[in-house]
Amino acid sequence: MDPQGHVCSIMPPWLVYNMSKSSDEKLGHIWWKVATGGKIPISCTFIQFADAIVDAAEELYDEEAAKIVRDAWNTVGVSKNTTLTD
Repeated sequence: MDPQGHVCSIMPPWLVYNMSKSSDEKLGHIWWKVATGGKIPISCTFIQFADAIVDAAEELYDEEAAKIVRDAWNTVGVSKNTTLTD
């Protein structure tokens, strides 16, 4: 069994849950900006994706929104010091 695959599959829903504690509407705007912005490489890592979402939150809203998003990523275990291994 690949534990990394299992861990990676639960991160996005857990992240969305933690981000949505502040505002579902903002979450949708942030997610859409990232999904359609063309800044995500094909072989994107969770760290790159996290950074893109944090940047979008700050661009669309403010530093507080970016902090909420960064905290949500930290809660699910994705931060600059994260390494996902098997």
